[in-house]
Amino acid sequence: MGPEGSFGLGLDQGVGSIGWAVLRLNGDGQPVGIERTGVHIFEAGTEGDIEGGRDESRAGPRRMARQLRKQYRRRVLRKKRLLRWLQELGFMPAGDISTAEGRDRLIKRLDDELRIKWEPEGTDHRTRQLLPYRIRAAGLRDRLEPYEFGRALYHLAQRRGYLSNRKQQAAEEGRDEDGKAKEDAGVVRASIVELQKQMEGAGCKTIAEYFQTLDPAGTLGERLRGRWTAREMFLEEFGRLCSEQAKHHPVLTEEARKRLHRAIFFQRPLQGMAHLIGTCELVPGKKRAPIAHRMAQRFRILQQVNNLVIELPDYTKRGLTRDERDRLLAHLQRESKIGFAALKTKKWFGLPKGTSFNLERGGEKDLKGNRTEARCRAVFGDDRWEAMTEADKDAVVADLILFEKPAALARRGQTKWGLSPEQAAAFGECVLEPGYAAHSLEAFAKLNPRMEEGLAYMTAVKDEFGKGEEVVETHDLLPPVEKALGQLRNPTVTRALTELRKLVNAVVRRYGKPKWIRLELARDLKRARKERERLSKDMRVREERRDRMRAKIIQEAGIAQPNRSDIERVILAEECGWVCPYTGKAFGMQHIVGRHPQVDVEHIWPLSRSLDDSFVNKTLSYVDENRNVKKNRTPYEAYGHSGERWSQIIDRVKRFKSDAASLKLKRFLAGEIPDDFAERHLSETRKIGASSAAYLGLLYGGEVDAEHRRRVFVTAGGLTAHLRREWHLNGLLSADGEKTRDDHRHHAVDALVVALTDTRMVQVLQKAAEEASAAGRRLFAAVEPPWPGFVEEARASIEAINVSYRQSRKVAGKLHAESNYSKPIGPDGERRIRKELGKLTEKEVERIVDPRVRKAVQDKLAELKGPPNKVFADRQNHPFTLTKAGKKNWIHKVRIEVGEKPWAVGKGARERFVAAAPGSNHHTVIQQHGDGKWVDRPVPLIDIKESRGTSPSTSQQSFTLAAGEFVTMKDKNGRDALFRVLSVSAGDIELVRHTDARPTKERKQDRVRGGAASLMKRGMRKVSVTYLGEIRRAGG
Repeated sequence: MGPEGSFGLGLDQGVGSIGWAVLRLNGDGQPVGIERTGVHIFEAGTEGDIEGGRDESRAGPRRMARQLRKQYRRRVLRKKRLLRWLQELGFMPAGDISTAEGRDRLIKRLDDELRIKWEPEGTDHRTRQLLPYRIRAAGLRDRLEPYEFGRALYHLAQRRGYLSNRKQQAAEEGRDEDGKAKEDAGVVRASIVELQKQMEGAGCKTIAEYFQTLDPAGTLGERLRGRWTAREMFLEEFGRLCSEQAKHHPVLTEEARKRLHRAIFFQRPLQGMAHLIGTCELVPGKKRAPIAHRMAQRFRILQQVNNLVIELPDYTKRGLTRDERDRLLAHLQRESKIGFAALKTKKWFGLPKGTSFNLERGGEKDLKGNRTEARCRAVFGDDRWEAMTEADKDAVVADLILFEKPAALARRGQTKWGLSPEQAAAFGECVLEPGYAAHSLEAFAKLNPRMEEGLAYMTAVKDEFGKGEEVVETHDLLPPVEKALGQLRNPTVTRALTELRKLVNAVVRRYGKPKWIRLELARDLKRARKERERLSKDMRVREERRDRMRAKIIQEAGIAQPNRSDIERVILAEECGWVCPYTGKAFGMQHIVGRHPQVDVEHIWPLSRSLDDSFVNKTLSYVDENRNVKKNRTPYEAYGHSGERWSQIIDRVKRFKSDAASLKLKRFLAGEIPDDFAERHLSETRKIGASSAAYLGLLYGGEVDAEHRRRVFVTAGGLTAHLRREWHLNGLLSADGEKTRDDHRHHAVDALVVALTDTRMVQVLQKAAEEASAAGRRLFAAVEPPWPGFVEEARASIEAINVSYRQSRKVAGKLHAESNYSKPIGPDGERRIRKELGKLTEKEVERIVDPRVRKAVQDKLAELKGPPNKVFADRQNHPFTLTKAGKKNWIHKVRIEVGEKPWAVGKGARERFVAAAPGSNHHTVIQQHGDGKWVDRPVPLIDIKESRGTSPSTSQQSFTLAAGEFVTMKDKNGRDALFRVLSVSAGDIELVRHTDARPTKERKQDRVRGGAASLMKRGMRKVSVTYLGEIRRAGG
């Protein structure tokens, strides 16, 4: 294409996509043409609702399944060990306990013998389930026979209660950052507390005494199963049971009790995670400190306070005075946080209304205090804590970090720290903030003293570690992410940067290094999970408000379909109280919506000077006032010297009602617009933006090269929408001229605009905004394209894109569905499966095996009139059948006949019948037989895993297709087209055009489906698509 530096690169980076555009540059470095554009799509590093902050690691389900297998294996070993010791002590009859079948036979035979004594004749099935509880309850006060005692202990081992680890409590109880339980969390502990209350009300000291009084098949509030129990309950019952039976069985010595206790209650400690702790960024080889450590807490406080800037209503800024800083530091050292709203009311600040802090801009609500010391003070009391030495305070915190068992920590509190029983209990339940800081204790020991002096973090780092201007090695290609940036603990960012590396390196190999790179990041990559959760919640609130305003317009203005502008006007009207802030004149619905509104949406700071079209910069004004009086000026410039009128305007603005009211007041009061405000749209300052820029800068020895030329720009993305619209680029992929996300190529359009967004374009937009009114347009006058023929060139380039996808043929995923099927039943080999009522479909109701149960379910559905998933979502709606004695047998699960053909997995006692899980085919083999007929043969994951999918083919030709791979073939109009494989199953290969980005439900009509024979008639040929969108033949 030309020598290095003769082109520029624009990138639009998302959590699952990269749009890119290569632009030709002239001798002055200005874009003059489009060399190539493209799009690369990949699965995000996490799955779930990323935008809403509810995403999870893709390894989560696999990790959970592995954990369940471990727990099952350990439970089996525990039971075998207990049975062996019980047999040695004479508390369990002899028998084979090496297999599951042997243990099952042993316990069933014993239960049959025990029922002769414990159950009167005629006892029904439900009452029989209470046998172990009745034996356990009796053993608390009476002598049990040896085998009865052994049966009671074995039952304790089967259900030994929930044991919480202190380090898990914050998550399990839904604690917030201050360690307080959330209102809607703590289900487990709440259930345990409720059970304890029920036991006390019934006068029962142990759970066996209480459970023997319940109906095993009762209603939800009365039934025996489905209850949370605590490990402490079982430990107490074990102690009581052994103490009573030791009186009658001399073999039950103290040593024997210890062996039995270990067999039943031993729980291995959590695996150490020290190897996962990252290393310090400043002191090589040292591990990062726990964020709960007092030095880490103090560092965070100092960093916040030293960076804090007060922004006054007139937009002047100042730092904290010495007195303000000392008072704030002292407050944060005692408390877990202080909200910005509360901080503004402190007398020692004396701030006027409308003041804000620079740290509020990112959506933060408060400054974080010393959460560790705040929680310690709550346990020890302020006076005791203040009297302790620094070494003792550190030792207390070390105990809180290291101890895992609440009971052990409570004992430590009494023996080491002299706490009262009440304080010790609180000490045992005290959970500190989880996680790790960015630096080690050695780094904090150097940084904190300098930051106590008031130094900013980077200045302290430079002074102590010399980390100011670092010489960065220049790379020909981007190195692997982990090698360049260290181990990132965010899989979403890691995956995105890895795919960025592969794409940029492909560009460099083809065209050389670009003269500059401009990168725009998706919002979901810029923000941490908590911020995404908060913003998602805010978006839902705003959407509900928009729905209310839409309904209000329909009702009061009679407009059947209000547009976005109408809704925005009504929201602004609600904010300002339906009064023009400049004139004080009221207006109604008829003034602000319709064909000829008398009220303008007005930019507080003129759009031509700020380029800010956000809600924060908008209000309403009568047309004449806006266009002939205020004009292209700020409120202060237009009215600030008008005395009484200015005061009235500000009084009206102070009465605004919205989350943005204080920010709008500041804009009204501002004497001038900051000089660089418009150009701030070109700069992205978030940490992820800095990381991305630093990574791309490795191509040049830094974002700014050795000749002090900036080579990497990370833009904030505020201008791309304006330029895309004014250059008519939305129409490239959409007939209505609006941006569409249904076509993956919209990422390339965005990348093209990002590549063209520089300081010159800011000036072009500002000029267009100034000329908008004269041109009869609302926001901007016509914006000239970057060069003649730009739109046509862009259209040709975008239409020529072949979208590339990250390819992976890993043998990973569910080998089969989780449901277990019955063995073949009857001469026809009928199969059955057990399902919960709430998960049944209406067709499955007809296939319920038991006719009495089927009729009960059908009658209940007819009575409540609804589908099973809604009717039976509430357990109180579940049907029942009656026994001969008139007792209710509640129905919660049913057996249904199924048409699947499951296969056996496992051997012996572990044999079970399973069916394929959705999407569990790894690939399909396309084969042409000797007679010329094409067939497809899907290969399940389990066959690949067990090496059953690689049998030699007797076909003349064959190749494979897997989800995500590409083929070319004729479309329905007979033209050659590129398709991507969505899924493969027997006789059904599902494909979609490579550009289609619509959700599955929306693209159903346009997808292509068929078997190998029908698709080969359309000329299907397997291909691959490179990162640069080049199509190549692919075999195999």
